[in-house]
Amino acid sequence: MLSSRVLVLAAVSRSTKSQIIFLKIFFLNFFWIVHIFTLLFFTLKTLRVVGAARGGRRLAPPAASRRRGHPALQRAPALVPRRRAGSNTARTFFFLFRSIFTKKKFGVGSAAGDDDYDDRIYGGDEVKDIAEAPYHVGLWDAKKGFFCSGAIISEEWVITAGHCVDWTAGDIEVRAGSKSLSSPDSHDVLQKVKTTPADRTIHPNYDMDYLDNDIALIKAILQLVPKKVAPISLPWYGSAGDGLSGQQATITGWGRINDDSQTNDILKRATIELSADTVCEAVYGNAMIGTKLCAATSAVSTCTGDSGGPVAYIAYTTQYLGGVVSFGHKDGCAKGMPVVFTRVSGFLEFIETTTGIVIPDNYE
Repeated sequence: MLSSRVLVLAAVSRSTKSQIIFLKIFFLNFFWIVHIFTLLFFTLKTLRVVGAARGGRRLAPPAASRRRGHPALQRAPALVPRRRAGSNTARTFFFLFRSIFTKKKFGVGSAAGDDDYDDRIYGGDEVKDIAEAPYHVGLWDAKKGFFCSGAIISEEWVITAGHCVDWTAGDIEVRAGSKSLSSPDSHDVLQKVKTTPADRTIHPNYDMDYLDNDIALIKAILQLVPKKVAPISLPWYGSAGDGLSGQQATITGWGRINDDSQTNDILKRATIELSADTVCEAVYGNAMIGTKLCAATSAVSTCTGDSGGPVAYIAYTTQYLGGVVSFGHKDGCAKGMPVVFTRVSGFLEFIETTTGIVIPDNYE
């Protein structure tokens, strides 16, 4: 009898050990499969194997900066690392689960066609003449019509948001010199310039998940007209380390005037105050990094359709391009949620390398 019990216990023990070994092998293989899959996913994402076909040239990462020793650039927000724990593999794994079980709090809408997002002027007033913002341009698609804005920075180049142009492999028409989307008046000097994917350069490190480096350049040869079609000044390298919290800025756009309206036919203009990054960090978390600007909103905000538009500010009596409209909260533009802009001074080398525009080290 005792011998039978010993045999039974031995059999159970062998069975348990076999199960444990099986589970160890299963979980070990599962771990490596997941690990390899996420590494492959991240590698493809990094190389933009899929995104490269969407349109627009993607430059190789620039060589070591000739301004690396510039003290102001060393303090610049562009060098602040992302405040996120974990490896790139872990981050990719996080995105896979987040895409299945959750919705993002931020993103873009009219440009990329994603209704969960809001690239969001709410409030403000219609401009009387395009001379109030002669640098403002509209971006048009043959099928979608108007979809984004941009800003003239020279007679050959327009700046906009990366998410405004990464979704299409087709031509984009740049329209300048008019305050109206549909009916230019006698005061306007409407110009239309057709551009191809080869004319577009998206920042090489553009990240569609967090909208990091959300900036792009379009080569569009315009005929400059004083006070009608004119470039806005770019900031100087030394301004990259300047704190802009509390700075008054001008936003312009044809976006919605509230969450339930369509895009506005007449360009609107409003003044907004830039805020500390912590205001946006409280809402968007790690999506808010040093190469972005934050603005708390209440009665005034950017809204759907304003993506890529200019955020201008005045320094030393000159108007400079401080930012490009990037994203807002998916709940809408009338809810008082903060909005985020791409900080132009964090990308001056990218702009200079791509366009050949000479940007001074210090204010001139």
